[in-house]
Amino acid sequence: MLMNLNLTEEQCDELLCNTFSQTSFYMVNAKLVSIYGFPLAGFMALLMNKFNFFRDQGDLTPEGFYLTDDYLHTKGGFEYSEIKKYKKRGQELGFFTVKKIGTPSKTYYKINSAKILSIISTDIPLIELGYKRVLSGGSDIDIDNIRNFEDFNYKELQLLCKRNKISYSGNDKKIHLIMKLKKEFGILETDEKTQWTENLSTSGQEKHPLEKMDSSSQWIEKASTSGQKKHPLEEMGSSDTQWIEKASTSGQESCHNINIIYKYNNMTCHDDEKNKKEKDSEIEEIFHELGINYTDTNEIHTSKILEALDGNKEFLKIYLERTYKEISKLSAVKNIAALFSVKIKEINYSLIENIKNKNKLKEKEIQETRKKEDKVREINKENIIKKETIEYFLTLDKEIQKDIVEESEKNYFKMHPEVKDLEIFKKASYSLYLQIIYKELIYVIERNYPELLIESEKRYEILS
Repeated sequence: MLMNLNLTEEQCDELLCNTFSQTSFYMVNAKLVSIYGFPLAGFMALLMNKFNFFRDQGDLTPEGFYLTDDYLHTKGGFEYSEIKKYKKRGQELGFFTVKKIGTPSKTYYKINSAKILSIISTDIPLIELGYKRVLSGGSDIDIDNIRNFEDFNYKELQLLCKRNKISYSGNDKKIHLIMKLKKEFGILETDEKTQWTENLSTSGQEKHPLEKMDSSSQWIEKASTSGQKKHPLEEMGSSDTQWIEKASTSGQESCHNINIIYKYNNMTCHDDEKNKKEKDSEIEEIFHELGINYTDTNEIHTSKILEALDGNKEFLKIYLERTYKEISKLSAVKNIAALFSVKIKEINYSLIENIKNKNKLKEKEIQETRKKEDKVREINKENIIKKETIEYFLTLDKEIQKDIVEESEKNYFKMHPEVKDLEIFKKASYSLYLQIIYKELIYVIERNYPELLIESEKRYEILS
């Protein structure tokens, strides 16, 4: 790791500058992205670019370098509220300090190169860093030693299953995912194991095989109660065929003696089965996350809400989650699922307008995000060209490499008289060393070996 080299502050600055920035583009460090997310990593890339510029010009002061919020807003695309947020976050992490000097005051940033290098020198894979960021919520938790799975939402539980290579499907409810994870981590309690494996039957009820009804796809359990008479099934006159068992005890008919009334919500009898539309899997997943069955009735009510929300399923998710949250606050409610179905029957237009209005505020943020994504794509393209050029350079004849590097070094020292030695970078990584003198390297190749640059460009086109 880089920090084992015991670099001086100046050497840390030099190494960090060449890790983060170049004159024609910003370099966003992948490990910072995985650990802290792209916005903060992008903010740091912008600061490092200015740090490198002032350092090259010899304009750094003991307090660092001067930078305005307007620059970060116009050049970096950050909103002023975001700038305030990432200033605070960067200082909390020890990446830099901010100091206001003079009248009128000017904001100076002082980069802590050693601190940043210690973070990005980690040998933990990017995917693991990403999982930790998403699942920890900013706290310092060990994702290999999690116990409180109930605190995670449905999506986070799916990520935990994916990370631990636990199979799951969209039909799994939140409780199913929790049970699978607890089983994998070996913390499934005895009562939970019983809940997971027990047959859903009434205590003392006699179990009987299932018998399929004629050509329909419905099943009825054959059961009997002491002294209960058996009667044939009678079809009800409705579009959705339902079956009810006629039974009586002590000469009186009672619905309590019905052994089973069961109907698949996704199916109807005979020809209607073929015409039955499949449920929307995305909406069904929202209901699974809330722990509520996505019945035909709920589907009908939800479709009306979705229509009022202009077909936006993200809005629908917010609507349903808020409705569920409000019901959950009512301590007297024993059957949340039943009340939830009643609540979504009547559309809450006030809530719909509230959701739509908040979305308008996010539209600008989405546009800014797209701009940043375009910048990242451009950066990635330039980084690939740089990487391929260096890789191609390393395949050249050793004598040619030596001549080019020696002349590039001379030019580098002329441009950076404050740098006395580059040997430490060679020892750390020869490839990184070539990145440091990359501008001078390309200049020498263009002037003395233009045919090599043409070959490098052809090679990149082939690989692309």
